[in-house]
Amino acid sequence: MPLTLLDFVQQVENVTVDDIPDSTQDSINDELDQQTSGDGGNDDGITNPSDARIVADTVADLNDRAGFTSIQDAIDGTNGNNEAATDTVAEDGTIFVEPGTYPESITLGTSGVTIQSTQGSGETTINGQSSTAVEVRASDVTIDGFEIQNTGTGISAEPTDFSGVIGVSVQSKNTGVTVRNCELRDLGTENNDANPIGVYAQGATSGITVEDNRIETLEGTDEDEGAVQAVLINSQRAQNGISTGIDNARVANNTITDLLDTRSTNAVRFNGDVSGEIVGNTISDLNTEGDIPGTNAPGGFTQVISLTQGGNSTTGPSDVTIKNNDISSIETTTPGNFAPPVHLILGSSTDGSSVTVTDNSFSADSPDVEIFVQDGSGGLNLGSVESGNTFSPSAQVNGSDIFPGDLTLVSGGGDALQTAIDGASSGDRLAIDDSTYNPVTVTKPLDLQSIFGRPTIDASGSNPGIAIEAVDTLVSGFEVTGDDNTVSGISIRTSKGATQDIRLRNNVVSGITGAGGGGDVQVSFGILSFGDSQLQNLRVVNNVIDTVGRTSASNVAGQSEVPGFGMQLEEISGAFVFDNIVRDTRGTEGQVENYGIGIQPLDDNSVSADFPASATVQQNTIENAAVGIVRGDTTDPNLTQIANNTFNSVDTDIRQISQNTTTN
Repeated sequence: MPLTLLDFVQQVENVTVDDIPDSTQDSINDELDQQTSGDGGNDDGITNPSDARIVADTVADLNDRAGFTSIQDAIDGTNGNNEAATDTVAEDGTIFVEPGTYPESITLGTSGVTIQSTQGSGETTINGQSSTAVEVRASDVTIDGFEIQNTGTGISAEPTDFSGVIGVSVQSKNTGVTVRNCELRDLGTENNDANPIGVYAQGATSGITVEDNRIETLEGTDEDEGAVQAVLINSQRAQNGISTGIDNARVANNTITDLLDTRSTNAVRFNGDVSGEIVGNTISDLNTEGDIPGTNAPGGFTQVISLTQGGNSTTGPSDVTIKNNDISSIETTTPGNFAPPVHLILGSSTDGSSVTVTDNSFSADSPDVEIFVQDGSGGLNLGSVESGNTFSPSAQVNGSDIFPGDLTLVSGGGDALQTAIDGASSGDRLAIDDSTYNPVTVTKPLDLQSIFGRPTIDASGSNPGIAIEAVDTLVSGFEVTGDDNTVSGISIRTSKGATQDIRLRNNVVSGITGAGGGGDVQVSFGILSFGDSQLQNLRVVNNVIDTVGRTSASNVAGQSEVPGFGMQLEEISGAFVFDNIVRDTRGTEGQVENYGIGIQPLDDNSVSADFPASATVQQNTIENAAVGIVRGDTTDPNLTQIANNTFNSVDTDIRQISQNTTTN
């Protein structure tokens, strides 16, 4: 006759069945029913009740029952209490873990074993003590109902996409593994060398199921390497003797939130020869903040669901269903990365024709450009994807991508950007590809943002690269280059209407060596704001200014040099200058020396009023300059706050023009 959990757990282990969640009881009873139904037969098909082991975090909590105070001891059959089993847990055995915190990393090496918390993840925690909190080295293993943490204390690893501080790791060739009802959080937060991975399955781990979990608060390294990944299914086919990929991977009904890395974040990644389904997941709050190697320019990228080839894989995913997922709040706190966030990306080796994308909800709510779907495979039917999913705002198909419908897409280079600006309406968002464009003038409130790399404004032979003559303007992700004819890379003109809410973010300005400025000495400017009106609420964040000014200036107003000012910000009120890099400003002429950042009042006899400057200047790096920061406040010493800046190879860190004093 069919048996249930009640038939033996209460009688043998003296455990109250009510301590076990209903869903778990149902799962165990279903299995028992399959094994014990029928005419009774013999005992071969019935799991021995003694295989159910009890774990409590103290001996006292065992209440004289046979059991263990360590999960690993229960697996290995060591250090048992009161005549507990002294052999390795039997195949298809169950280990029940009572509430408590278990500071250990565990390895499951017996097929069919289930480790089950009696009170769920809110009461039972595995706190990993090595690079991996739970390592699975057997098939048909189930991990159910735990909070899994792993701070990675003392762990040092080279950060890559496929190594790090891991919650659950399923080793190659082990199939049918299930991770469910768990909370995986705080992985690697005390470690700056290895990126966190929530659940990691590799090489021929077919039939893996990751469902009904919450994966959150994964924080990456301070290195520009590797990625933070909530769920990584990584096929290493043709490596280590593995001849097959990963089939029937199921990532379902999970909540994935609060991921942060300096380089890259992924919520769910199928990498290599993988098939399966990604269904019913809620994914939000993924952010990336990093630098491009070798340049210190802003970098990083976020890919929410990724079907790609990478690592040691020889092909990409195929036969994948992506359905009923809800994706929102991507890169909302760390805008300005090199590449836009992508909700779903298919790599070139993916069999896009075999991928089904339906009934998902995609919400683009970052201040930066987002891409809903990027199909590098060329096989995905984007028209069907557009009609079969919910997009907010509405979607538009362009080439191999699906973008938010509120973007104006600009490509082609030359005068195409100026043409788009002229044809736009106030408040429009322009998304610009990585072509090379001629200098532009922005005469209406617009957002200008890069996609697919960094668009170049080539200001050689002209001046400036970008002229801003309107309020409420964003310029993000550009590279502005010039020569000896270019006086300024980006120019903000208050006399032309640019009087408030100007945002410069994630730009690179270089090679500005022309002579101008209209003063006694002709100078060069990386970024310049000037005019006869006050500029309120200027934001200059995460830009790189490189090589401004020159040391040889024959035939320039009798000068031998052209001093370079990385930033000259005049008549500004409430400006915020944060996390910029200014390096290699050049030239000294008379009493004028090159400097990194200048915060200046309007002091011009040609206008009737002077405007005192006010700004917060923090966390900037200035390299190779005569003067780091010039503060020209003429009124209240509290108007301009300078703090936590870094100066390398700078003769004078801060120069105070007025009688006021400041510290750094």
